[in-house]
Amino acid sequence: MISPTNPTFKVFLNSFRLKKLSESDTLVNVYECEFDSSPEQGKEFKAIYSILWKIGVPGVPFRDQIITKEPIASQKLKGDGWILKSQGEQRLELSKESERKALEKLERNWFEKQLIQRSASRQVERYQYGGFIWWDKNKTVLQDNGWEVHAGFQLDITLTESGFLFLEIDSHYRFHCPLTLSQWVEEYPEITPKYVRNIYDNQTWQYVEISEESPESFRIPTLGTSLADYHRNHKKNPATNEEIKTSKVIYVRMNQSSQKTGHLSARVRPILDLNILSILSEQGQPEAKKVFKEIRQSVQQRFTKAQEIAQGLFDKIYAESQYIIKPKAPESQDRLKPQSPQGIFLRTGSRILLTHRQNVSQAQGILKMGCLRIGEEQFGCLNLIGNGLWDKTVEKLLRQIAEASEATIKLEIPKVKSD
Repeated sequence: MISPTNPTFKVFLNSFRLKKLSESDTLVNVYECEFDSSPEQGKEFKAIYSILWKIGVPGVPFRDQIITKEPIASQKLKGDGWILKSQGEQRLELSKESERKALEKLERNWFEKQLIQRSASRQVERYQYGGFIWWDKNKTVLQDNGWEVHAGFQLDITLTESGFLFLEIDSHYRFHCPLTLSQWVEEYPEITPKYVRNIYDNQTWQYVEISEESPESFRIPTLGTSLADYHRNHKKNPATNEEIKTSKVIYVRMNQSSQKTGHLSARVRPILDLNILSILSEQGQPEAKKVFKEIRQSVQQRFTKAQEIAQGLFDKIYAESQYIIKPKAPESQDRLKPQSPQGIFLRTGSRILLTHRQNVSQAQGILKMGCLRIGEEQFGCLNLIGNGLWDKTVEKLLRQIAEASEATIKLEIPKVKSD
């Protein structure tokens, strides 16, 4: 997180070091997968993934095998149409990217399991753009004119080539607006929500797409009925004729790995994230502006809260774990410290206008779609190498990002920690 203040910059990096992997941490259990019937060509990886939910310990696919931190119990080595055979242990190399990424996924999955087990009052869900959302879905932090604001934290685990494990953490919000999806599509056709919620209960779905199919003709094969009749005859919350009449068929799913299913657009409301709320606020939507103003925090507030949460998770999960060696406390204080970056910065040569409103789900997407927002006149780049010079590759990529954002930039002399 970067907070520019004249004439200097203060840098907050919300990445907290948890531990350094020991040699035993890089040693994994390897299992060969054998199927009674070979999976269809191109679906081998999906078949291996389906086994991971049944082995009882965190595991990830690695090449054509499964690797785990802990041995799989003997009763979990066989399932319907498949069997796992131990191949012994293997040490993965942090210097090899594919092996480091496999270790990182293992550590992330282990963290997820610990988080679920120790979060009785909170829920954990995988975030479609990586990591997890950790929050209390039943707690509303703000209610006003039909709007509801729910707050939590976006968490992720990263592993460096030098073997350091970091926890990345930031505030995460979801906003329940009073419009149905039918109304939303009419009013904001260019803005697509990622999630929707039933209007008759708290069931949340990932929103996939909207179709032109009719609710009366859309069939649910497993029930032998139409989507309209299913909702019309819903036992607890039957749909009104108006809801069916004003609905389009939409596709939703429980999570990334589940099959999509049909739903009615007038029977769900959009759940908005902070990016969508900021777009509505920029467009002058009065309720969105009001809500955005209510929940907006300074960078310092966000960082302070992230530091508190990171310390709490470290104490609950890592400090007590038999699998984790507690790191030596810096400066004789038993407190978790954030990663310490060295920063380099650039300013733009002219006022920047956002020309691309697409959501960028992966970092490399900004090379084609840009990432600079309306009103930004300063943009920061962290250089963890900190050699005081512009690396040619970094400079080339920054200019590529600026071009994709239709902006002109002027690269200043990099500032390092000693400046």
